[in-house]
Amino acid sequence: MGVASPPPPPPVQAEDSAVAAAAAAARLRQQRRNSGGRRRSSEDGGGAGGGENLTPSPGTTVVDQQTRPQRRRRERERVGAGGAGAGGAGGAGAGGAGGGGGGERPTGEDKEFSAQQKSKTALADALDSTILGDLWFERGELKEARYEHLRALRIRSARLPPGHPDIAESLESLGNVAIREGNHLEAEGLHRRALDMRTRALGPNHMDVAATLNNLAVSLKGQAGKLPEAEAVCAHAMSIVEVNDSQGHNTPHLMAALLKLQSKILKRQGRRPEAASLRARAVAILEEAAAAVPGGGTTTAAP
Repeated sequence: MGVASPPPPPPVQAEDSAVAAAAAAARLRQQRRNSGGRRRSSEDGGGAGGGENLTPSPGTTVVDQQTRPQRRRRERERVGAGGAGAGGAGGAGAGGAGGGGGGERPTGEDKEFSAQQKSKTALADALDSTILGDLWFERGELKEARYEHLRALRIRSARLPPGHPDIAESLESLGNVAIREGNHLEAEGLHRRALDMRTRALGPNHMDVAATLNNLAVSLKGQAGKLPEAEAVCAHAMSIVEVNDSQGHNTPHLMAALLKLQSKILKRQGRRPEAASLRARAVAILEEAAAAVPGGGTTTAAP
């Protein structure tokens, strides 16, 4: 005998369809209760007659079917509910310590404080780059020195007021790198910018102005036809140092450096006796400064 085939399934009765429909309706009611208990109207993207249209059209989502004001309202409700929950949990949110303020947006003072902290961090990075640039410069690694000083300049220019002395410092450091590279024309431009900033910010007789004038004179000395201008700039720097020395701000090493520089400028112009006299003054100043320091020895000028 052959195996009997299974009996066909019984036909679906009207009662079964009614049970399935009732179960589906119960599920929808439970979904509405879980989502806040509010039935969506046709304005919210539901079907005609205010039905629950949870199935979006092809290629769209339920959010896409909502208007922009409705989405903004839902976002505010969501953020507010989250803030209240954070506050009720004892301040787990950003503003929870204020008793349910986790949904509050940062105040103007909060934003200002955050901006100040970011600025301080950036300026600290600029100082680090300046120190690294100086170290690379001393080791003769000019490419690395230029990179670090340029980075410091960009940060300071973005974070500090125009003409700030720290910006001038970065310009001067880049100018010194350019001198060592042999780019005297570029160095001149950088030192002139630094000189203008320092003169405006610190006054014409400040020692930092004299130091910048010294560097500007070096950049001019390296260019053909600019020796007379270099001599005048160097003389200006020495006059500033003399004014400060007369006021008790003794800076023997800067004065000696300026005298040596002026001596080289005069020597290139063929004025050897004057150059020798200035070099002798520089040696005397350094020897006097060394004698004033306990254990200091005799200092001689480089040939």
